[in-house]
Amino acid sequence: MLASEVADTLFESIDPVRIDCEGKTPEQCQDEALDKVRSGDVLAALVIPGEITQQLQALQSTEFRTRLFVQSQASAFNNVADVWAPRYRQAAFGAFLLKSNDARKALDLAYADVSRAFDEFLKRVGPDRPIILAGHSQGALHIARLLADRRAELSGRLVAAYAVGWPLSVAADLPAFGLPPCRSAAQVSCVLSWQSFGQPANPDMIMDAWAGTRGPTGIKRAQADLLCVNPITGTQNGAAPPQANLGTLIPAADFSNATLEAGILGAHCERGLLILDGQLPPVGPFVLPGNNYHPYDYALFWGAVAQDAARRTEAWQR
Repeated sequence: MLASEVADTLFESIDPVRIDCEGKTPEQCQDEALDKVRSGDVLAALVIPGEITQQLQALQSTEFRTRLFVQSQASAFNNVADVWAPRYRQAAFGAFLLKSNDARKALDLAYADVSRAFDEFLKRVGPDRPIILAGHSQGALHIARLLADRRAELSGRLVAAYAVGWPLSVAADLPAFGLPPCRSAAQVSCVLSWQSFGQPANPDMIMDAWAGTRGPTGIKRAQADLLCVNPITGTQNGAAPPQANLGTLIPAADFSNATLEAGILGAHCERGLLILDGQLPPVGPFVLPGNNYHPYDYALFWGAVAQDAARRTEAWQR
């Protein structure tokens, strides 16, 4: 397909994703705070999914995988916003392993699609509605680039940015966004990011490629400056016991459905990573080397993310 043809069809799937959460949302997420949020102006959330692991590629069709990830990630914002999830031509996994012109071109092409989707998103939601930006993995990388490139359009409108499953440096990356890390649970216009690991955690596969690279500020990135916002507490470098987690999505064996179980998994930030505490649930066979729970960064904390978005939205509307 030619690039011009892609541009014409890119936004076919950008209409609001309406995912029925009835029977899945924990009771705690139906509290008065959410009711207040629903009674106010509806937000618009743009969610950029990430690349799919090779194991998942072997499991099912591309459409099945796409739907699976959009449902498990974007649905966390469904109670507070119209959710928009564009398709885009994602860079293959190899683009993150190679430092070559072809790798850079693949990432630039993917970002160009996301940038056009953002333009269309802004046109469709209008000039006044507050915005949540959320992404995962490659999607979080593109969210980070949007935050730097589109500061003017986002100024005064961004409730929060969820750049999850991609390492961000507090010193090397965030100043280019003009946004601080989320240091309190009701803070707005801030950035959340986390990477989920079981114990013992070994992030070498990520850190070896990321540490030492330069952010948009020109500063070298380092693990010591890695941003970790605990999604359960909503705070930078936070810690929370399992009972504070409002719900983990536990998928069925065939990934056709999931149940939401509260209070089974806690987490704490340690050396920039989100370390899992408590009973690790049977989320599926896709845990990556190093006890990296990357494919499940949202699902492990689905109820907490839903609550976090509601809390920040309510703070925005005050």
